[in-house]
Amino acid sequence: MRCFVGFFVPEAAKPALLEMQDALRELPIDCKYVEPENLHVCLSFLGELDDAAVADVSAKLEAVCGENTGFKLHVGNIKLIPSDSYVRVIVLDAHDDSGSLENIAEAVKHGIGGDAKPPHITLCRVRDVRDKQATAQKIKDMPVGRIEFDVGELALIKSELDRDGSVYSAVRSFKLK
Repeated sequence: MRCFVGFFVPEAAKPALLEMQDALRELPIDCKYVEPENLHVCLSFLGELDDAAVADVSAKLEAVCGENTGFKLHVGNIKLIPSDSYVRVIVLDAHDDSGSLENIAEAVKHGIGGDAKPPHITLCRVRDVRDKQATAQKIKDMPVGRIEFDVGELALIKSELDRDGSVYSAVRSFKLK
């Protein structure tokens, strides 16, 4: 199964993220928006895992969670990935004041591996942008309101593709101490 390590955005934080997606819809970009039920913070994309690998990753995630405490996540700046001139993904960076998220991200990167990126929330995947420079500037100038929420668990999340897009669900969840 196709998996990544992360955690879902709670329902209370979704309206602000959906407002940002609505603002993006006003711009000359063609993109696929992340569905509300799929909004998440990704720490590392792992790819295809068999049952043995799922068990191994689960044991490692349980250990990471046993060594780290919950935290309050703050959504930061909007970012254009990989660059302003070639936008493929629009994300919001994620951080916390306690350092827990950074410690967890490092533990996942070094202990579990995969394609680890700085913690972020994907708003959309871009297919095409018209008037790239002006549009990129408008995106970067969009105000990001105060979006924060408590994080008390990590999950090994599977991504299943169906005809309407990806469906994300937790294979296993692990409480932070």
